Amino acid sequence: MKKHTLFIILIIGIAIAIGVWRDNNNLASTQSNANVFTTLPLSVGTALPQPHKLPAFNLIDTDGKPFSNEALKDRWSFLFFGYSQCPGVCPATLGVMDQISAKLGNHHNVQFIFVSIDPENDTPQALKKFLQQDKFQKTPFVGLTGDKDNVAMLAKKVGIHVADEQKLPISKEHIEHGGAILLVNPEGKLMAIFTTTDKPNAIVRDFKEIVHYYVNAV
Repeated sequence: MKKHTLFIILIIGIAIAIGVWRDNNNLASTQSNANVFTTLPLSVGTALPQPHKLPAFNLIDTDGKPFSNEALKDRWSFLFFGYSQCPGVCPATLGVMDQISAKLGNHHNVQFIFVSIDPENDTPQALKKFLQQDKFQKTPFVGLTGDKDNVAMLAKKVGIHVADEQKLPISKEHIEHGGAILLVNPEGKLMAIFTTTDKPNAIVRDFKEIVHYYVNAV
């Protein structure tokens, strides 16, 4: 075999070896980051092994302005699904979010979002009036409504249960739905879920832990 041929074979072998090493190294790094995140010492939150990209959505805020995925970028977002006529869970959870906001000092890069699962009744005007109540005045809530199917799709994709009126009779006084608070990172990805929503101090501690990890990992 000629020296030229041997040289080419050697170069190809080195290139393959480097490629395999890089793939293994990247995989190990990804797994390491995932493991670090899932083992964060969170009190009441659950961290996702990998941040989950939200599906494309198009809603409107209480001023009738469009609100899409882009509005989640460059901010941390606490996200909650409910409706203005909810008898108990929604007002209580919004109250907790109000306390979280106060404890964080209304940071400019944190927003608190309330997505209505009853857009037929929660028009932008109705939702605006609901969120302007004195008990919510400490927090600049972003109220969202819009196409019912779009809201239902978004809720389903992020793991929030909302009763299907086509399969189950629904009373307008009570719409069965999940009560978790979701945390979306500045990339617009779902990063953590808080199913225990009555402990604002613990949620704030978890949030700070998540932010610390995110800032040092990105």
